[in-house]
Amino acid sequence: MTKVFIIGATGYIAGAVIELLSVEHPDLDITILARTTDKAAPMTARYPTIHVVLGDLDSSLVIEEQSALADIVFNASDADHEESARAIIRGLEKRGGGYFIHTSGVAMLWDTPNGSVVNPKIWDDVTDLEALRSYPIQALHRNVEKIVLDAPTSVRVALVSPGGVYGISTGAGKQFTIPILTSPIVHHGAAFMIGTGASTGSFVHVLDLARLFVLLIGEARKPNGGKADWGVDGYYFGVSQEATIHDLVHIMGEELAKLGHLKSSTVEVLAIEEVAKIHQYMPYLFGTNVRAVATRAKRLGWTPIEASVLESLVTDLPVQNPKGRPFTHWAGLGL
Repeated sequence: MTKVFIIGATGYIAGAVIELLSVEHPDLDITILARTTDKAAPMTARYPTIHVVLGDLDSSLVIEEQSALADIVFNASDADHEESARAIIRGLEKRGGGYFIHTSGVAMLWDTPNGSVVNPKIWDDVTDLEALRSYPIQALHRNVEKIVLDAPTSVRVALVSPGGVYGISTGAGKQFTIPILTSPIVHHGAAFMIGTGASTGSFVHVLDLARLFVLLIGEARKPNGGKADWGVDGYYFGVSQEATIHDLVHIMGEELAKLGHLKSSTVEVLAIEEVAKIHQYMPYLFGTNVRAVATRAKRLGWTPIEASVLESLVTDLPVQNPKGRPFTHWAGLGL
């Protein structure tokens, strides 16, 4: 029986992955890491065969021990936590090798905030592989990407870098992501953009992203890792479409006004300095380009089928909490 150890299982992305695994790979022996039994309770209630070990990302010994027992480790937790990534690799090395599927994020590729410029550069996970593998270490997520991609050859890694993840998740994990874009708008009291809002980002629906992870887990179960690329070539963008900040904020302004969260749908134009006062990362979220294509995943057979981010804003905002937590309380944005 194939054993899978999952970190971040009670979260937004992994919750959708576990739900899909329960349908497509019901014979898996799954163990999850959870902070408390209460946190794990929804998972064990929905999936009685799941095993739980208690700990967090700083529980290096627990993570290493469980990785040593697993054939496949799937990490969908903090993309910037170095020691947990090292512990996974040590554990898989200890067992003589295995598969490590890690979740990163395209925020590594943020350009300089501007708001009125569309960067013509579109990153490709096949043709730009060498540039991605040697990207400056100071970039967001790059510290852990380097640890993962430099793993010994016995640890067969696949690094998945999603775009902005949206949509309603399934299963027993969190159903909604933190409203990274809607929350600052609600707190500000009006929709806003920097410059013309031309900045363009890459996005993916959480259920399409879950299908990519399940596809990779399925390939890892096959002899020699199936048809997937691992190790040196195992870099996958999880993106399905692009959208401009202009289009995003105009739809959010309209929908949030309809729902009573804003007084009007008017979109304000703010300077970068004004946006930075909301949160240090807001100029990047509202003013940079991150454009990518998922050549490697689509070559493997991944086909996104869910509604676009613009369509989902209309259907999902009424059932989400668009305000979220105050930014002064946010240690990070989970990008």
